[in-house]
Amino acid sequence: STVPERSGVALSFCRRPSFIATFEGLTHRCQNGTQPLIHIEAHGDKTKGLKIGGEYLAWSELIKLVTPLNVLTENNCGLILASCFGVEIFKLLPINKPCPFNFIIAPSAEVKAGEIRDEMTSFYKELMSSGNFNLALAHIGQSFVFFESRGYFLDNAFKYFNNQLAGRPAKALKEKLITDVRRSFQKAEIDIKLLREEARRIIFDPEEIYTLHAKTFLHGECSGQLIPDSIISFSSATT
Repeated sequence: STVPERSGVALSFCRRPSFIATFEGLTHRCQNGTQPLIHIEAHGDKTKGLKIGGEYLAWSELIKLVTPLNVLTENNCGLILASCFGVEIFKLLPINKPCPFNFIIAPSAEVKAGEIRDEMTSFYKELMSSGNFNLALAHIGQSFVFFESRGYFLDNAFKYFNNQLAGRPAKALKEKLITDVRRSFQKAEIDIKLLREEARRIIFDPEEIYTLHAKTFLHGECSGQLIPDSIISFSSATT
């Protein structure tokens, strides 16, 4: 597919405060319509995260920096981590929160600097010359993993709901639904009893709760194509 027009941003800093400040600057650009493709080159540690200068930035901290950009762009922020163990960042993603990026390309383990340089060079040359993202991806070797938010949601939704729609998790989910509705209406006089009944109904309707989570994780997107047969079967099994 052809990549939408984006503003490329390469991040490589020797100090952690400067690195963090750059994301704050990107927030203003995203508010003005920029859809960034962020390229980060830094040493990556599987458990510690990115090494920025003499300090580490945890993978969870990087998620917190990127998420506001993806919210502002409505799931149109791309991230390329030219860092060892970059895939660790999307092992931390729950599907009940907004996804931090539309897609990410990152190494699955430790990778030699020369390999990163060669494959990234081929990737960008193809992307710049053809504008075709799929053709550019063909230049990425097996050391790199491509994550796409829509596919990730589809792969993980059934397992998530199977674990969350019973017992304590279901009760916590119901309370969250109530809280979210109250916050959206911003009225104290909402009938809590009716809200609880509605929350319970949603929890016992997997198709509806699937749609609700899809809209959250994918920043508003949820077409009929996103509802797989497994969810419909699960709905039939729970009624």
